[in-house]
Amino acid sequence: MSLIEQSIKVRGLAIDRPLLRDYDRIARDMRPDEIAQWLALTGETAYDPEATARAFLGVGGIAHALIGPDGHAVLVGGHERIRPGVWRGWLMGTMAGWAAHGFGISRVCRRLQDNLLRSPHAHRVEVIALASRKPAHVWYERALGLRYEGLLRGYCADGSDAVIYARTKGDL
Repeated sequence: MSLIEQSIKVRGLAIDRPLLRDYDRIARDMRPDEIAQWLALTGETAYDPEATARAFLGVGGIAHALIGPDGHAVLVGGHERIRPGVWRGWLMGTMAGWAAHGFGISRVCRRLQDNLLRSPHAHRVEVIALASRKPAHVWYERALGLRYEGLLRGYCADGSDAVIYARTKGDL
């Protein structure tokens, strides 16, 4: 199944299928809060960009790269099918990418999520994040329209708490 729409373009960002070099480039310069989340979720004690790029490359489902005006990826993300109709969003980005293209990233991510929920393949999209990532929680609610559903105590491999946000077809 492909839900990628090549026509989505916002403020100089284009969407495309991510290449191996996109995962590698982003993983080598990933945001510190995303690295902290990755370490908490995986239980790894040290961050390894190559291992992270390989792991994200192996996530099933739908993946996208947001390509900036210079032709390089500013973000890689997508949705992994958890079970029929339920998809979990993920992404990896850089501080520079967010600083330069935050508004465009938000618009594209919202459109992709809307498209997925409008498809016959999804009735729910969810995101799980470290409970400590408060700015990300605000983004989930304001930019993506996700609703806070609760605290997942001790959810992460390192015992950290996580939170879950979701949106359903009924929220469109």
